[in-house]
Amino acid sequence: MSAKLRYSTMNRISAFALIAAGAIALAPVSDVSAAGGGGGGGGGGGSPSVSAPRYDAAEEYRKGVDAFNSGDFARAASHFARVTRVAPQNPEANYLLGASFMRQGDAKKARKPLENAIKYAPGMISAKRDLALAYAQLDRKVDAEAILGELTARSTACTAACADKAELDQAIT
Repeated sequence: MSAKLRYSTMNRISAFALIAAGAIALAPVSDVSAAGGGGGGGGGGGSPSVSAPRYDAAEEYRKGVDAFNSGDFARAASHFARVTRVAPQNPEANYLLGASFMRQGDAKKARKPLENAIKYAPGMISAKRDLALAYAQLDRKVDAEAILGELTARSTACTAACADKAELDQAIT
């Protein structure tokens, strides 16, 4: 990843961290069970296990941002996965989970969280850029080209005064 892209991504992550941590902190998700996935144990209709570890989603988000910014993408993915379990519609947490997987070279794992990020925040340029890259790596060239075409059209329509112009231009180059 180029230094320019890394710097730009880190700035976006810091902004996302402030927005999402506030949204997560306001949501009734503190001290939520981290149980999920893994197997074992009986059902329970989604009730958290009494013995399951507990965590604070806003703190997990902050830890994920710190891990991402320090380049520890596996640890970042672990933290963002916990956040998306309790806040599945949070576009920033989904984006950062997908971005963490992409930085580990795992486009297959990155695809779904990136699609979710776009589902909940259709204008998120960075998520679209990363999803286009994931699709290209997964041999879904038509899907990748469609996203690139959309970003190119948005960039072309965006004048120099457009707030997203620089990010759009960076996403398509």
